[in-house]
Amino acid sequence: MKKEKKKRDCKGSLTVECALIFPLFLYAILAVMYFFQIYHLEDILQQAITKEGLMIAKYGYVYQYIADYESEDKAGDKDKDANKDTSNDTSKDTRKDTSGYKKNDKYSSEVSDSLQSEKEAEENGSSIFDTAKELLITKNINAAFFQLKLRDFVDESYINNSIIVGGMEGISTYFSDFMEEDDHIDIVISYYAKPPIKLPGTGKFFMLQRVTLRGWSGYHPDTGEEGGTADTEYVYITENGDVYHLWEDCTYLKMSIKEALLANIKNLSNISGGKYTPCEICGRKQTTGTVYITDTGDRYHTDLNCSALKRTVIKIPLSEAEGRSLCQRCRKRQGN
Repeated sequence: MKKEKKKRDCKGSLTVECALIFPLFLYAILAVMYFFQIYHLEDILQQAITKEGLMIAKYGYVYQYIADYESEDKAGDKDKDANKDTSNDTSKDTRKDTSGYKKNDKYSSEVSDSLQSEKEAEENGSSIFDTAKELLITKNINAAFFQLKLRDFVDESYINNSIIVGGMEGISTYFSDFMEEDDHIDIVISYYAKPPIKLPGTGKFFMLQRVTLRGWSGYHPDTGEEGGTADTEYVYITENGDVYHLWEDCTYLKMSIKEALLANIKNLSNISGGKYTPCEICGRKQTTGTVYITDTGDRYHTDLNCSALKRTVIKIPLSEAEGRSLCQRCRKRQGN
């Protein structure tokens, strides 16, 4: 009787153990599957923005021609205005004015010939020139354009049914730039991802992916400044700063300022995933409306003329930068 009672007491113990262990096992399997799903999605988006960057890089050549031509045209207009006041004094000034027009005409001819050759090279009627003329002349390559072109390289239905919050519309290209720093194209996408099955202790989290390419604008050799030598090394400083910078396009010197609504500031993050807080100088002067942020900063500003957004950059020889330390961002870039 005692043996039978003992057997009855032990019956069902395995079922209790399974009930305790199986949920943990299932949770671990789902976590692994979730990890691979995130990895696969990241790979798809990284390939997409890389292909998008390579495609947009082709616009850099035409963009550079347009930018150079506009600069040359403005210089020609200044020469024209200056020589117009002194045209009756000497014939020498008139000859200078005429040569300035000839230079512009020649440059304009070179640009037209180059663009015409590119147009004729495309026999299928859909060329880089056609798109560039529409987008680049108006300089309308912005975050909306990057997001629009991204759709050409991903399966929208897959993205809309993925773990990305908001699907395709949930992917932001707000911090992307075109030909801003040293002719670089910087495509930055950010989004929030959520687990396919809501599990305890899990929620949506911030994701950021980036690709940087150089636009196809050609090589511009640095001829140095007048009075300098080829061996002179120059650095960049600010009026009130105590560090020097190796590159003029250092993100500390050349900030990319963007507008944002103060009501949405809590939903925005910089490229490091950090949130924005009010500027100590101007940030607390406004409670609604438009504010200004940078992709590398962590403050929002209510005044575009805030001193924290201004940089007066001075180029000096390295020998004159004694007493100043090297910028940490430049040091990190130099190490890469």
